[in-house]
Amino acid sequence: MAAPTWAALSSPEPKAPAAADTGPGGVLYMEIPILGECGKDAVPASVEHCLRYCSQQQNIKHIVFRIKSPGGTVAAAREIQALMKQYADRFQYHALVEEAMCAAIWVAFACDTIHMTDGSSVGAATPFLEDGTGNAPVDAKSAASIAAEMAATAAAKNHSPVLAKAMALKECEAYAWKDGDKVQVSEAAPPDVPPARLIVSNTRDALLALTRDQAVAVGFAKPARNAEDLGSSLGLEGWRKASTYTETAMQRAKAVKEREAAAREAAIKRNIERGKATIPVIDSSLEAAAASEPSRARYGYELHSGMLTRESVQRWQRQTDAAVAAWRRVQAGALELQKLEKEADQLGVEKPTHSWNLPELYAKAGREIARLLAERDRKSI
Repeated sequence: MAAPTWAALSSPEPKAPAAADTGPGGVLYMEIPILGECGKDAVPASVEHCLRYCSQQQNIKHIVFRIKSPGGTVAAAREIQALMKQYADRFQYHALVEEAMCAAIWVAFACDTIHMTDGSSVGAATPFLEDGTGNAPVDAKSAASIAAEMAATAAAKNHSPVLAKAMALKECEAYAWKDGDKVQVSEAAPPDVPPARLIVSNTRDALLALTRDQAVAVGFAKPARNAEDLGSSLGLEGWRKASTYTETAMQRAKAVKEREAAAREAAIKRNIERGKATIPVIDSSLEAAAASEPSRARYGYELHSGMLTRESVQRWQRQTDAAVAAWRRVQAGALELQKLEKEADQLGVEKPTHSWNLPELYAKAGREIARLLAERDRKSI
């Protein structure tokens, strides 16, 4: 199914922020919510639209990504991150994490600052890629590559690459502890630090996930209640939201995706149900065609002329008509199944299961209909 256009996602176009919101004074920000799964609920096209819109507002210098996401696909998260890079010289990005798990941490690591609300968590980034039927785990080689890429992204924004890599790859360990006033982070367990002093202790075979308190303690994030709090955390006076345009746009995009998903599910259900209904119709019609074949019936004929009796002529015609009707049902069923198979390919689902070569079955039905009609009015055998 084709991706929605922004004419569909945001029409009618919301008005630009009022002059009072974009006037001089204060530090203006816009909030882009990443709510739900990346690629399903938060789509790259909607993020791109929001970033492009914000770039056209001269006084907006900060973007707050409010993240409440269980994950999604790596492909979508990477695309969102790539879009953020396109505007990196234009904005400072801030992550406000309510939940950022799996693929969602790509967005968080691409931000200049990370803030976490009470009770939030971040990490456990099991890599998933899109496939034809849903999400599929990546293989070990790809997972290692993705983890390395995530670590590089984190390092570029002055976030700990050690923690980032441990969030994405089970084989990577991560330990954090305080050494005086400084926090130390290492891939190896410190031999001279007792376990009780470790803020983070993530061994092999477990993906790292940080609570808000752990993240704050190791300097990974700052505490925050909401986007309005970020100004004081960042030391920016006059911090205020320019408008709710981007939030509205993301909500509209999510609504469009939900409608598309519902329509797709309905289409899949119809496809499966129609396939299940059509296959037995073809089977029974083939049986009916064989049973109605006029040449297999018995007929009476006149001894002196060898011609069929009147009753036999009528029986021949009735048998012929029944056989023609059966073959026409076969023909219609073959067409229907071909249509359903094409639709199944478009939907990315399994085709109806049968053993027929449908074009050949359709052609055979046509030949049988032509033969039967040509012989319908015969008077002798």
